[in-house]
Amino acid sequence: MRGFSAFQLLVAAVAAIAILSLALGFFRLGDEDISAQISDALAYAQGNEGILHEKEFTFPQGFAIRAQNFDSATRSVRFLCTNPETCDSEKAIVEPRLVNFTENYFTRAFFRCKKKDKISDCVVYFGNMPARLEATILSFPQTTQSQADVLFKVENTGSLDAVNIEYSATAYLLRNIGESIERSFAAKFAEQLERLPAGSSKTALGTLKIDAPGEYVLVVEAQGPEAGISRTEREFAVTSGISEECRATTKEREYLSGDLCVSELLCEGCSHGYECVQRWTEKGEQAELGSKDKAFSTTQSQGGACS
Repeated sequence: MRGFSAFQLLVAAVAAIAILSLALGFFRLGDEDISAQISDALAYAQGNEGILHEKEFTFPQGFAIRAQNFDSATRSVRFLCTNPETCDSEKAIVEPRLVNFTENYFTRAFFRCKKKDKISDCVVYFGNMPARLEATILSFPQTTQSQADVLFKVENTGSLDAVNIEYSATAYLLRNIGESIERSFAAKFAEQLERLPAGSSKTALGTLKIDAPGEYVLVVEAQGPEAGISRTEREFAVTSGISEECRATTKEREYLSGDLCVSELLCEGCSHGYECVQRWTEKGEQAELGSKDKAFSTTQSQGGACS
């Protein structure tokens, strides 16, 4: 067999170098793509405070994540290992400000941010899902006089225990200021819990005492240092005597909203939304709180149509 000429060897060497360069360039693009995905996930978490965001990654051997590359004027980033098997030194080394992958590794990462003073503390968790709190209102009246009992649940839907939890139910008076609605503190019920194991829940019952009539919003919140923040809201009204000038006038034609049929129930001469609701309730309507000029009635649509 005839040997290769010097020219052929040179051509083969140049081709090999070109292929190697393309391969290295490909892996660099992959690294940049992973960094872009991490940056996007952090931005999403920062824009949705306290909410846990999950994403899957395949990290190449030798890939490193440096927190300083994702810090900003409004964000500080840190890393946390939530499973010793994930952070085995043969796979990944996780430090508060640096992660090194010692082999090609597929894993889930969880992102969550919480505001501290003027900057967001953003954590990237590697391993098991961290503690995650979810607050749910179980029972609370739509209208009340002077005080109301609120029953709500705080659940840990994560894989780790939540510690040093604070949960509360707060009522705010709603006031129309120009085109915006202002919230003014009215009453609060709050408790603390040292530990809430993964998969368990805590039910709380509190009483809110409110003197002034008007429209309010109830905000139920639960939070923990490494368990995120969960908030849920419900509007309600505190009632008093209704003036004779407040009248239910016209029931507008139904319209379709999602899978519900909605009717606007119009009022005149009312000072508060609950007064309008009361006047329509007296007429036998299942009225829901709207404004002083309008309440609402909803029924399930039939085949996606209203009568």
